Amino acid sequence: MATFTELQAYYRILHEAFIKEKESYHFNHDRSHNATVMQFMFDNSTEINMFCGQLSVLREDFYNHITEDSTSIKEAVINSLNKYLEHKDSKFSIIIEDYSDDIFKNLICKDLFTRKIKEGQIRLYQLNEDFSFKEDINHFCYTDTKITRFEEDKTQHSAICIFHNEKYYSLMKKNFNILLSIAKEIN
Repeated sequence: MATFTELQAYYRILHEAFIKEKESYHFNHDRSHNATVMQFMFDNSTEINMFCGQLSVLREDFYNHITEDSTSIKEAVINSLNKYLEHKDSKFSIIIEDYSDDIFKNLICKDLFTRKIKEGQIRLYQLNEDFSFKEDINHFCYTDTKITRFEEDKTQHSAICIFHNEKYYSLMKKNFNILLSIAKEIN
């Protein structure tokens, strides 16, 4: 796992690539990089759409697996999420592969998260339990600013983060809408 200092450098690399507005690819290898990419998405978007397993990046257990600087990494994500949700025009839609009420037990920002669900700024969905292929679908996230993150390995949280690729962005958007059509909203 990377140190907080290394992750800050990784964040700056992402920022420099993003502002160039050219297509670029950035590999992220573990949970600490996953958290940093989420932080970057919160800092540079107004709409985020995510398909995930159990909303792990926003849960305490996720950070317990990060050995170095886990508190600093978690605080950076919480700070960015708070700023993101302060803006009334920000939207966060999440489809959860394996929903359980247990996800609310250890959210890193439970009060904020549940309040924003009630206000409609966060929309939470679960895939139909009868959908037998859901375990075969890789987790992904994309933003209105054409940042996409596609997990290659759900267990290790290794992924590729892609900026300004219209084709890939359109594919993520299409896949999200297909999943949304077989999901039900959780209130």
